[in-house]
Amino acid sequence: MLHITYNYALQTLCGAPHNVCEAEGYLAKGVDGIDLLGYRYTGNAATLNRAFIAAVHAPICLAGSVNSFARLDEIKAAGAAYFTIGSAFFAHAFGGDIADQINTVCDYMEAPHA
Repeated sequence: MLHITYNYALQTLCGAPHNVCEAEGYLAKGVDGIDLLGYRYTGNAATLNRAFIAAVHAPICLAGSVNSFARLDEIKAAGAAYFTIGSAFFAHAFGGDIADQINTVCDYMEAPHA
């Protein structure tokens, strides 16, 4: 399992991908899935996300600075069940207004190249 700690003040994840968190324990208590702020990781976020998703057999939502098409590609490749986008929409990282960006992201994730 991975052991990951979250620094609330800095909004970062610290730890080693080979030590994944207590996810299985929470799942055993009835949690339906895990929200991992993978892109707040101070190491290689793509590696952490892939390792966590492979190790934890539950729906995983990736979050934390999902702000580029490259990150969308990583999310899809990692096999995340869900993801969130927040401030990237306000920064227009995916185009025009928020509604247009949502459509752009949805179209991109459904496309075979993503």
